[in-house]
Amino acid sequence: MIGCTGFVTGRGFQLKFARAVLEAGVKRYFPWQFGVNYDVIGRGSAQDLFDEQLDVRDLLRSQDRMEWVIVSTGMFTSFLFEPSFGVVDLAQNTVHALGSWDTAVTVTTPEDIGALTAEICFAEPRVVDSIVYTAGDTVTYAQ
Repeated sequence: MIGCTGFVTGRGFQLKFARAVLEAGVKRYFPWQFGVNYDVIGRGSAQDLFDEQLDVRDLLRSQDRMEWVIVSTGMFTSFLFEPSFGVVDLAQNTVHALGSWDTAVTVTTPEDIGALTAEICFAEPRVVDSIVYTAGDTVTYAQ
């Protein structure tokens, strides 16, 4: 099973869904973990949904009834251009660097995330109980 719900479901859903998948006896699960490396960010960041992603990882790591694979892709490229994210302001022809102009961000398009996940899903040898780090590109805000 591949979880494709994203964050639009709100707080609490990712963990609830992971528990339901485990209780249902699903053999292999790719949870919604696309995006940043939540282990590196750690708990207590400005994004409270990131803590829940860590809760999902803790749940998966603590059990041995279901295989799991996390695909970590960096940010969705489109987030850089979302007005609410505040990085690229096309209307004002402005870029707001988070950190400095030399800060690098890893980004991947949704199309590439889908293709990479499919490849990982069917890879031989089989990927089991691990995190796969992959990305489309790493760029600095200056670039």
